[in-house]
Amino acid sequence: MVMSARVTKVEGKSGQSVKLRMVQGRSEGALEGTHLLAATGRTPNTEGIGLELAGVELRDDGYVKVNERLETTAPDVWAIGECAGSPKFTHIAFDDFRVIRDNLAGGHRVTTGRQVPFCMFTDPELARVGLSETEAKARRIPYRLAKIPMSAVLQLPYTALRDAILTHPTLPEGLVALFSSVTPVAKALESHA
Repeated sequence: MVMSARVTKVEGKSGQSVKLRMVQGRSEGALEGTHLLAATGRTPNTEGIGLELAGVELRDDGYVKVNERLETTAPDVWAIGECAGSPKFTHIAFDDFRVIRDNLAGGHRVTTGRQVPFCMFTDPELARVGLSETEAKARRIPYRLAKIPMSAVLQLPYTALRDAILTHPTLPEGLVALFSSVTPVAKALESHA
């Protein structure tokens, strides 16, 4: 079971020296740093904008009710990104666009089972997809840890990078635009025949 810490006292001034005193279970501790960022969460801005007139239903928490294809309760109306309750990352909103784009073109793409990359622009940077090794151990979830050298990534077909969900804002997300402009091999051969 994962327990969250409760902050009992904040000392100092953000930008200079900050000390958080906290309690987790029966343990007390302190966290020191130079800056303090307080995040209070987000709420959807969907109330009172007339969605009910279009037949679009909301969930109890205010997000637009969608299925795994991002279709709303109204015919031919789709929702994307944070208003649809998707994870709150720009790169996930972009992938939502790709889900809807492909479905409008006759495909059957869904949001279930997709990997959601996470990154923090700290020093050093932190990024991951899925649970961390520590979280898997704490939940007693069997896991396998694999590591590969970056040189192995260059052996991937360009479509793997083109279709990947790459975190925003990072340099690699430019690969999506780059590889989206590449003509698939079959079409390239047709045009030269």
